[in-house]
Amino acid sequence: GFVNPPIEPDGEGAELYLNDADRNEAASFTGKAGKCLAVAPSAKWPTKRWPAERFTKAGELLADKLGAHVVLVGGKGDRELCRIVASMASCETVNAAGKLSLRGTAAAIEGAIGFVGNDTGLMHMAGALNTPGVAVFGPTTAHLGFFPYKSPVRVVERKEVKCRPCTKQGQNDCPKKHFACMTEVSVEDVVDAATGAIGKL
Repeated sequence: GFVNPPIEPDGEGAELYLNDADRNEAASFTGKAGKCLAVAPSAKWPTKRWPAERFTKAGELLADKLGAHVVLVGGKGDRELCRIVASMASCETVNAAGKLSLRGTAAAIEGAIGFVGNDTGLMHMAGALNTPGVAVFGPTTAHLGFFPYKSPVRVVERKEVKCRPCTKQGQNDCPKKHFACMTEVSVEDVVDAATGAIGKL
């Protein structure tokens, strides 16, 4: 019978291919003119979420530097968190969470000048689409295997927090009750890393 050839890694990062329908879906949120910054403030597990107000501030500072507006991305379950982030923002911010399909969300990220998020699937999507940016990692670490692979997305983390990793996937509460792995990541840390990743500011 037929035998599949052995699968070998090609040495490249993840890849994701989109079409014009995906890009047209995203265009109503990202705008056909001007630049946008894709911001994904949510994650399935609360311990993997950098604080919402910091996403707001980082988005504002980066949008100002880039001459861009912010597009918040995520699924239906992320709508409320994204609404909170948008409500605190002083720059132009569009909440596309839950309003785009998964492929439409990918197209919004593809069309963005940069990406800011947490350790999530959308972070890997940004890398697969070659959108530069940053991901904040708290309870998870590189040796668990979830870091961006051959990706333009840089990781921001506090390596000196010795209780990391506390979980493989994330959980509802910090076991130590201090949540230092996330709260010690400053807005400046993220803005500086994103500036370096996106470049040409």
